[in-house]
Amino acid sequence: LLVAFSAQADVLQLTDGVNGYTGAEDNAMWNEAPDNTMGLNDTWYIRNSTVTTHPTGLNTINGLIRFDVSGVQAAIGAGSTIDSVQLLLSVFYSDPGSGDLQLYAIDAANGNWNEGNQVYGPGVVGDTTWNNQQRDVSHWQPYPNFGLADVSNLTHLATVAVASNIGVDTALLFNVPVSVMLGWASGGNPGLLLKRDLETAVDVANDARIRTSQYTGTPTLRPTLLINYTPIPEPATISLFGLGLLGLLKRKK
Repeated sequence: LLVAFSAQADVLQLTDGVNGYTGAEDNAMWNEAPDNTMGLNDTWYIRNSTVTTHPTGLNTINGLIRFDVSGVQAAIGAGSTIDSVQLLLSVFYSDPGSGDLQLYAIDAANGNWNEGNQVYGPGVVGDTTWNNQQRDVSHWQPYPNFGLADVSNLTHLATVAVASNIGVDTALLFNVPVSVMLGWASGGNPGLLLKRDLETAVDVANDARIRTSQYTGTPTLRPTLLINYTPIPEPATISLFGLGLLGLLKRKK
């Protein structure tokens, strides 16, 4: 007699300020204000528009986010298997301009960015800006032609379509490879970058406005890392399963 045993899958949710978790940090960087920082802003204005108002011809804001996952294995139990990882974001506004959202894994050389202490304003020494990982401390790499605008140095993870004219909180779900999250847990954690596709129509805004970890409204609208895992059976469960099987075998006799 062969009997298969299947543990039920479960989900660990990491949301800043929920259930005691405080390990998320985010920031954004804007090419039109390249020395400003906005780590404590409650909104990401993710955009990538073709414009006549900037020397580069672009108006671009990219988002940065990182989750501390150092305690995940302890939380789900040693021996539990992580099956999949997803990033859940809430977009509450989008312009008529087009553009999917692209999620990238940041490389280790650019992992020294930080959240800082400003809602929006000129960065001080150590703050993350468009121009620097940490102002007056370290540049984005390879310097000088990176600034996290050149995504050829990053690893593309997922693409999610964003509808035009969104006016209410709408969930966006990005798949993150398990190997990427495990890499964060085992060593350096450079985090993720969020970028919008280019709007080629000139001077047409394509903002996607997304709640950040600083959002003070409904906590579940903040960025959330969903870790889907299969727990190992508890010893008591295994014992009960064994006793049940033993009883079944005795009845068969």
